[in-house]
Amino acid sequence: MKICYLAVDYETEHKYGGLGTYIYHTAHEMARRGHTVHVIAKGDFTRDFDEGKVHVHQVHPNMFWADDYQIKKRFRIRSLPRDFMKFITERWLFRTMMSIVTNHTVHGKFKELSKSIDFDIVEADDCGGIGLAATFRHAPVVTKLHTSWYIASTLNKDYRARDYIDRRIVYLMEYLQFHRSKGLTSNSESLKELSCRIYHIDNVKVKVIHPSIDVSDIVHKARTLSASKKAIHISGDYMLYIGRIEPRKGVEELCNAARMIFEHDKNIKLVLAGGIFPKSWDGLYHRLLRSLSKYKHRVIFLDRVDKERLYPLILQAKVIVLPSRWEAFGYSCLESLALGKIIVAAGGSGFEEQIGKDGKAGILFQPSNTHDLKDKLMTALSMDASQISRMSRNAKVRAMMFDNKSIVPKVESYYKKVLSKNRK
Repeated sequence: MKICYLAVDYETEHKYGGLGTYIYHTAHEMARRGHTVHVIAKGDFTRDFDEGKVHVHQVHPNMFWADDYQIKKRFRIRSLPRDFMKFITERWLFRTMMSIVTNHTVHGKFKELSKSIDFDIVEADDCGGIGLAATFRHAPVVTKLHTSWYIASTLNKDYRARDYIDRRIVYLMEYLQFHRSKGLTSNSESLKELSCRIYHIDNVKVKVIHPSIDVSDIVHKARTLSASKKAIHISGDYMLYIGRIEPRKGVEELCNAARMIFEHDKNIKLVLAGGIFPKSWDGLYHRLLRSLSKYKHRVIFLDRVDKERLYPLILQAKVIVLPSRWEAFGYSCLESLALGKIIVAAGGSGFEEQIGKDGKAGILFQPSNTHDLKDKLMTALSMDASQISRMSRNAKVRAMMFDNKSIVPKVESYYKKVLSKNRK
C-alpha cells in the first residue's frame, strides 16, 4: 500500500507529545513491512528528507494572519491599524487561524505529492481538522483519535468566555473530519468513549487500536545512551514525572503529594521532565515553584527532554509517576513498562488499559486524589527487592503486548478493511 500520514507533529522535530512518537513508530514499522510511507507534518521549517525507508515532509505554516503587511497585500487593503490582525486573531481566533493555516499548508503538500503518487490510504490525526481537506479527495481517510484540541482545552479548562467562537469553529472542523472519514481508530477505550460522546459518533464506527513501541529498540537505546555524555545523571533516589506542565497532567496534585512525602523521606527527590507547552502555562509553573520553595533543593525541573536524555532518566529513577487527571494513552508509560520500572499512575483512563487493573505491572491511584497518590507513592518507595523484581518482570511482559510486531499488523488489517469497503 501507498500510505500518507498527516500530522501536526513528528518525533524528530518537537518531541513534546505522544502524537509524534505514534507517527514515528507506525510509519517505520509500516515501511519495514514493505509499504510506501510518506509523512507530512508541521515543523519549525520546511524540508523533505528520508528517514530510513520513510519519506518525511515537514512544512512550516506561513502565519500571514499575524502580519499586517501580508494581510494588506493578499486582500488588497490599503490601510489597517497597527498590529490589528495580530490583536484580533491572537485574542479571539488564535486556535482557529492556527488550524486553518496549518491545515492549508499540510494539504498543499499533500496535493503536490498526490500528483505523482496515487495514495491508497491516508491517516490523519484528530487535531484541528488537519485531515478534513483530504476527505474530499479520492483516497480514503482514516482518522486516528489521540486527544483532539477541543477535548484537550476542555480537560485543561483552557478557555475564557471570549474563546467561545474560536473553540466552536475548531470543534466544527474536527467534527466534520471525523464524520467524513472512512475509518476511525482510537488510542484507547477511554478516549473512544469520550470522543463518541462529545462528537456524536456512533460507538461501533470506532475501532480501538493501541499505539505501539519497539520494545527491544527502547531497551537497547536506554542501555547505550546511559553511557552517553548527553545523559543527565541525578544522584540519589528520585521520583520521575514525564509530561508537560499543564493542569490535566495532574502536576498540582503531584507537587502537593510530594510535599507530604518529603516530610517522611528526607532523601527522595522529585524530577519533572517535559517543560511547559503552551507557554500560557507559565503561571502554573511559577505557582508550583512557589509551593515547593521549601524543598527547592530536592525538586528538579527539566525542559523538553529528548530520547537521548529521557531513557537514562527513566532507567535510573526509583519510581515513575504519571498523575494525569485523564489520559488517552501515555507513551511515557509504555517506555517505562518496557524498561521494567515501578510505575504509579492514575486509574480510570488510558493508563489503566496499559498497566492493567490487577496491579501486577504497576500501581494505580484514584485520579485527582492527592492523599491516595501520596499513599501509593509511599507504597512504591518502600517496596523490597523481591517486590520490585516481581513487578519489573510483569511490567516487561505487559510492554510486549504493545510491541510494534503485535500492534501494527492490526493497523495494516484495518487499512485493508477500509480500502475494501471503499472500493465497493
